[in-house]
Amino acid sequence: MANRLGLAVVLVGLAAGAIAPAAKAQNVTRMVFTPPVVPDTQTDPVRFEATVTGNLPSVVFDYNGADRPMFDNGTNGDRVAGDGVCYVTHFF
Repeated sequence: MANRLGLAVVLVGLAAGAIAPAAKAQNVTRMVFTPPVVPDTQTDPVRFEATVTGNLPSVVFDYNGADRPMFDNGTNGDRVAGDGVCYVTHFF
């Protein structure tokens, strides 16, 4: 089962990290949106990074009820494989 990161309010760029109950041993220690504020007129991709503790087999970003895989493998836009920083891009 993938670990889930929940998003509270996309339009103002605020996140509330909520890890699924099966992943309570892990923590989100840092979350960053780029750009930091996402207006409802946004057309460019939005990057979301979360630093997660623990050795996780997979992490997903739950956005509007859809799971979007996050990457920490040095590909798909991830900068450094295995550094605990998971990444996802969302296109509007």
